[in-house]
Amino acid sequence: MDQIRERLRAFMSGRYGVDELGRVLAGGSLTLMILSVLFSKYSGLRSLLYTLSLIGFGYTIYRIVSTDFSKRREENQKAMRWLSDFGQKTNLTKYWERFQRWFQRERRIFSQRKDYHFYSCPNCHQTIRMPRGKGRVEITCPRCHEKFTKDA
Repeated sequence: MDQIRERLRAFMSGRYGVDELGRVLAGGSLTLMILSVLFSKYSGLRSLLYTLSLIGFGYTIYRIVSTDFSKRREENQKAMRWLSDFGQKTNLTKYWERFQRWFQRERRIFSQRKDYHFYSCPNCHQTIRMPRGKGRVEITCPRCHEKFTKDA
């Protein structure tokens, strides 16, 4: 294993390697490949998505093993500038932060699922946490004071 690692290290010596654009290209290519599997019903769309993913992976590998540092660095800077401008124009930051908050909330609920039930208020949709094993409980929503009954 060490011998393979040494050979790879020697091969990559003097090569550009992975940068932000390479990560974006690899992630986009992987996404396209997954989509091509999901749309396997539609052969034309599947072929297009799969071909685009292979082109993306090929270009990513080309960039990684390239020895032209200045050109790859310039490509990376242009792409990052464009992505930054695109993000500011479309306000992607707001949607990303909203997704992060949702994901953190879901992860917290998932980690507490053994000890608590989580209910949603039928009136205002506020999430309410109740300990498990309490039997039939009447719950009062802390936000709108709606009363409803659930099995805890």
